[in-house]
Amino acid sequence: NAIKEAQIFLEKDPGNWAMHLALSEIYEKTGDESEHHEEIRKTQELLKKNIDAGARNPQEYFLLCQIYKKQRKIDDDISVIESMKLIPLDKETMRDTHFLLANLYYEAQKFDRVEDELQMTLKLDPEFHEANNFLGYLFVENNKNLDEAIQLISKALKVQPKNGAYLDSLGWAYYKK
Repeated sequence: NAIKEAQIFLEKDPGNWAMHLALSEIYEKTGDESEHHEEIRKTQELLKKNIDAGARNPQEYFLLCQIYKKQRKIDDDISVIESMKLIPLDKETMRDTHFLLANLYYEAQKFDRVEDELQMTLKLDPEFHEANNFLGYLFVENNKNLDEAIQLISKALKVQPKNGAYLDSLGWAYYKK
């Protein structure tokens, strides 16, 4: 019934990416991989079209990024989120955009861009513990700014004192120093 209802809805509004996504999830639950992938393809196509036309809905950018991530299309991922920086965003969404880009650039091994994006993240939210730890860890990995790295990681640990990743980063920083 859910499939029939979604198809009826899409006959009236074929450009509704949210309904294509919902239908893809229904097909996934029923085990119909072929239809699942087809609906993901349609969702991706509609989101890309919207973004290319200058969509202002951050959710569309984040969702297309997730689709590309599952497809391991890191350069497309980066392109989508870079274009997202050009639309009006609230401070928290802009922070999250820069942090996501830092992670994508790290995955793509574009380390100079990682630092830039983390610096922008922390400029928007100096208390963002994930970014403090990530930048501190990046410094440690590159054997630079070790004192600053220790300060950044310690700041993250003040927020989450039992976080194993943060403790590991701090230990690694002291070892490198």
